[in-house]
Amino acid sequence: MPQSPKGRPLLRAATWNVHRWVGPDGRQDLERCLKVVKAMGAGAVALQEVCPLNRGNCRTFAEAMAGRTGQRLIAGPTLLDERGDYGNAVVTSLPVRRVRRWDLSQPGREPRGALEVTLEAGGSLVRLVATHLGLRAGERGRQLELILKQLGSRQADLEIILGDFNEWRPWAPLLRPLRRSFESGPRLATFPSRAPLLALDRIWHRPSAWRAVHRLGGEPALARAASDHLPLMADFFHPA
Repeated sequence: MPQSPKGRPLLRAATWNVHRWVGPDGRQDLERCLKVVKAMGAGAVALQEVCPLNRGNCRTFAEAMAGRTGQRLIAGPTLLDERGDYGNAVVTSLPVRRVRRWDLSQPGREPRGALEVTLEAGGSLVRLVATHLGLRAGERGRQLELILKQLGSRQADLEIILGDFNEWRPWAPLLRPLRRSFESGPRLATFPSRAPLLALDRIWHRPSAWRAVHRLGGEPALARAASDHLPLMADFFHPA
């Protein structure tokens, strides 16, 4: 959907930790989560804590995603437990040019990863990196170092890092390397969903010439009920 900066955005990207599809009411409900994804109207959505992503159920889940939202699912599982594989995923309606999965796991900590998906939007290449960082600051810092090393120099018209950063401190030293080359929007509180206090979910992009407009996504009441995080989205406008 390429448009001028005064019109509709070239791309709407979003991130959402779906908490295994379990809302604050303790009820697992895939259908209401899919309604939230569809309501965002995003060309690409990064999801965290997605399950199941194992071979036995992934096809059924992907078919459900396609049927309810009209989007394709790209899986990036990071953990196998008794409930089946789970981890990151990207759902998109855009042409996919490349997919890479990165291991960000740190010794003694829960396995973590990043899912790199290169998309085409209106003739522009968009490199999207979806992730869910660890719970400890040192762990998150090393994971961000790995992400930036893997990304290297810019290889697409627009590059986006988005996901659940598990980092609520705007002054956190671990974010400094990211700030050197990536832009971020305002810190919008996304957790906990019923009374948001912490900006755990973020969307960063480069180059800065792209204009981004950030806001919370989805139908508000349904989003608050569907997960313990609220979805965050950003509209990206091509440089003038």
